Amino acid sequence: MPNKTLFPLDEPLASAPERPEPVLWIRRLVILRDRDPSAVVRDIPFRRGLNIVKTRERAPDDDRVAGHSVGKTLLMRFIRYTLGEPHFATEETQKSIRRVLPNGCVAAHWVVQGSDWIVVRPMSSTAPAD
Repeated sequence: MPNKTLFPLDEPLASAPERPEPVLWIRRLVILRDRDPSAVVRDIPFRRGLNIVKTRERAPDDDRVAGHSVGKTLLMRFIRYTLGEPHFATEETQKSIRRVLPNGCVAAHWVVQGSDWIVVRPMSSTAPAD
């Protein structure tokens, strides 16, 4: 019978000793109000390895459903957008974001085979791109 798990639990996971870091990894994702590097709206650092995306702690008396519509999917889509996907969200979501950040940009610091790359992409098709 073939193994049904991607990573068998009885085998230890270990990185290749000759590889000091992943071939491709993201260090940081930044949402900017405009192309000015000091216009930071949100700065999200990442570490090598598993990064867990969690929501803010809620007050003890807050009984609303947590975890929905807090931006986890949008974060993943922004990451993919900085890797070259043509859109970061549905047209409706893009319009909503453009109302708040008409000149907004998303920037990412990637490491590709040990070399640093900075990608900046506009959140609007009318903004200049790098």
